[in-house]
Amino acid sequence: MAELERLADDFLAQPWSSVIIGNSPFLLKASFSDAAYRLMLTDLNSVWWEEVNSDDLRQRAQELNKRLKAPVTALCRHLFRLLEPLLQTGGSRLLPGFKCERACNQLTVNLRSELSGVPFYWAFHCTEAPLSMVSRHMICPLLNMTQALHRQTCDLMVLLERKDAEILEYRESGAMLTRDRLATDIFNAEEFKERFLSEAKGVAILMYKNLLFQLQNEEKDGGRLLKLNCTIFNEAWILLDVYAPNVEDIAFVVDMSLLLGQVNSTVMIGGDLNVVLEPLLDKYPRVIKP
Repeated sequence: MAELERLADDFLAQPWSSVIIGNSPFLLKASFSDAAYRLMLTDLNSVWWEEVNSDDLRQRAQELNKRLKAPVTALCRHLFRLLEPLLQTGGSRLLPGFKCERACNQLTVNLRSELSGVPFYWAFHCTEAPLSMVSRHMICPLLNMTQALHRQTCDLMVLLERKDAEILEYRESGAMLTRDRLATDIFNAEEFKERFLSEAKGVAILMYKNLLFQLQNEEKDGGRLLKLNCTIFNEAWILLDVYAPNVEDIAFVVDMSLLLGQVNSTVMIGGDLNVVLEPLLDKYPRVIKP
């Protein structure tokens, strides 16, 4: 138990690496000690994990490798060497010798390799991770990173405004540029935010993982429209996700009609239609400055 507790802090600090097991893409993170390991895998629909101490490692090795005699430290070190290059380099790398099987809420990753010239078999028996663990290793780091990026963006905006004020003072004191190509426009924070939000727009449709859903094809239009032709419980459906502009735009309605096309199945339309009771209030700036 103590060795697993020592792994906890190191495991939290480990980055996620993109790997391919069989034909399935996963994100993987792992931490090893001399005689224990802890790992997590996710396909972004489910999250699985496993932790193994020295006793469990020894017992499983004996069950899978009847003729192999090796100390626990050698077994753990061998497993780490197989995963280490992928954990360090990242990228969507294929894990050679690894195969995965899914059953209910479990994920089993089988491994075949060689240890000192002798065939070595291993199986990672991963169970579904509890919500608290998913939050600690995935959600909280993402939220912290988002907050850090927001703070850096705010600091950069303040710095740009100070630089513009500094340049304006130079100009008022009579300073002139010797090269016109170095001239810059005054930075406008509100225009930057509006442009960033318009470029970042997008639509998505999330599906419950146990839904009997099969995608036939998908069509997109400029980040504001997403159409899925699919079957749900063996019935044909058209799902249309809409992110409408906040101004009257007949061209957008025409694009939506063309994308929808001839309807031969049940249609479900959802999203942000930007239909408001008070248009002027809807277009009012988000931040009211004193």
